[in-house]
Amino acid sequence: MCEIKIWCRKCIVCQRVDEIEYSKHQDGCGSCDVIRTTLPDQSLQGANKNYRCRGCRSRQAYESHQLNNQIMEAREDNKYGYSR
Repeated sequence: MCEIKIWCRKCIVCQRVDEIEYSKHQDGCGSCDVIRTTLPDQSLQGANKNYRCRGCRSRQAYESHQLNNQIMEAREDNKYGYSR
């Protein structure tokens, strides 16, 4: 008997719930049990606890990039002894 687990992960930032199919298929198995779970495997516990959805990760990367640009501009301004 095979099983299909639907992994429900909640983003720690926006609380959005993403569902991912986590399967253990075996060749030649007929019907599969479908199980909805928040933790399909103990090895994924850390990933589940700190999960951020794609939108939140993209927003965080964009904000980090903007901050780095501001820091680099400030360093460049200080290098020549003036500020904007």
